[in-house]
Amino acid sequence: MRPEEQRAFDGPSYDDPAYEGPGHIDLNDPEDVRYWSARLEATPEELQEAVQKVGPNRTAVGLYLGEVGGNL
Repeated sequence: MRPEEQRAFDGPSYDDPAYEGPGHIDLNDPEDVRYWSARLEATPEELQEAVQKVGPNRTAVGLYLGEVGGNL
């Protein structure tokens, strides 16, 4: 590809404030909360607290819950 050519990209933009990436936990989605609560052996309240502390990244939440609760 030549430098003057632009690439077409139809995916989400990292500049979009609503974009959280594919690895996030959506506390507004009941299915997501149920899944990740079960997967991380945490209550929905513990999951919410973890997301508030470290953000919605599922790896960070898992690490936080493992350190705090010893579940991982």
